[in-house]
This record gives sequence, structure tokens and C-alpha cells, in this order.
Amino acid sequence: MSRKLHNPDLITVSLLIVALICAIFLFSVPWLRVILGFLFVAFIPGYSLLAVIFPRRNEISLTTKMALSIGLSIVISTLVGLILAFSPAGIELHSFLFAISAFVLILAGLAWYIRHKTGSTREFSISFHLALAGLAGLYRGERKRYFFLYCVLLTLILLSSASMGYLLARPAETPPSTEFYILGVNEEADDYPVYLSPGEKGEILVNIINRENQPMDYRLEIYVSGKKQKELFPIPLAPGEKWQRYVEF
Repeated sequence: MSRKLHNPDLITVSLLIVALICAIFLFSVPWLRVILGFLFVAFIPGYSLLAVIFPRRNEISLTTKMALSIGLSIVISTLVGLILAFSPAGIELHSFLFAISAFVLILAGLAWYIRHKTGSTREFSISFHLALAGLAGLYRGERKRYFFLYCVLLTLILLSSASMGYLLARPAETPPSTEFYILGVNEEADDYPVYLSPGEKGEILVNIINRENQPMDYRLEIYVSGKKQKELFPIPLAPGEKWQRYVEF
């Protein structure tokens, strides 16, 4: 007698997580990483959450289940990314992978426990024919209540994507500093006047950039053979402003 496999969807989700980790750290299969990575970000987290919220098989329709799984996955992935961005771990491949994996596996375990306690087991099966038919009926009277749900979900997706895009696009914060360098007369890092004859003048191109995030007054002192030959003060620079000048000595 064959024994029916319970909770195949949760087993599949867990195996996909393990497969993605293996594909990243053990094997070099780019196309497999793309497929598993897409499911990892855009479907699995949301499905795991729905498995906890709706443990029984027929509580929501297949179309709603797929739409919510995709939408919630994107929102969850974005929120996890935002949390990691402000944590010491930062947004790195390893930290993001392990954070989402832990989230999914914990939810899968919780969903299994709830189903075990409620006696609810369901097989994992998705019919794309039924899903497309459900989407086609969005504008029919009996499915109008879902249209508002999809609009709200789409709004959440756009807001989450915009937040993540802003976070990734903004320039990284750097510690305050002053950029200072000198160039030769040809505006290159060579041909510096190292040896001068008595009475001979030397010339260099001095560059100062204020990256202190506040207005600064700089003092430039030039020494030759240990003796101060020239002093320029003050050199006021606004944040981000550059001072460039040929200086004789």
C-alpha cells in the first residue's frame, strides 16, 4: 500500500531553498541560479506566509493564492533588504540569502505544525489554466471584489520596489575628509620641481577639495629645505567645493 505524502508543498519549498544554497555555494550553474533566485525572491516567501495564514486547502482561490504569493514575496524581500541595509550585516548576498531562507523555513515549520494540529493536509498543485481563467474573470461581476485586492497589492509592490530602488541608488555615506593633492605644471602626477638652482622658482598645481560636509577654512604652508617660503590663508571652501591654483615658491 502506497503512503500518501503529506505537505508536499512545504517539502518542495524547503528543497528549493536547499537547492538554491547549493547552486550558489557548491555549483556554478548560472541558469539554475536565475530560476531558483527568481522563485526565492518573487514567490516562495509569500507562499510560505500564506501557508501559515490559510492552512486549509480551499480557503482562498488558486488565482488569489498565486497573486498574493508573488505580491507578498516582493514586499517581504524588500522589507528584509531594508532591515539588512540598516543593520551591521548590510545588504550582501550571504546575509540576504540566509535571512530569507531562515524566514521561509521558520514559516514552513510553523505551517506544518498548524496543519498537523488542525488535521489539514493539502497537495501542492498549480493549474496555470485555472489561473489564467481566473485572471480573465477579474472584471466580471463575481470577481470584482478581487480587483480591489489586486490594485492594493500592486500599489504595495510599487512602493516597496521604489523604496528598495532609492536605498540601492543613494550614494553611500563616507566619513568626512579633505582631499589634497599636487600636480606638476603639465597637470599630471610627474615633473615635480625637486631640485632648484639658487634664485630659480618652482611651480606646482595645488588641489584642495572640501569633503567635510561643512564649510572649512584651510591654511596652505609651503616649506623649502625646512624653511617656510609661502603661506596662503584663509582658503574658504563650501562643502564639495574645489580649490585649484598654481603656486610659485
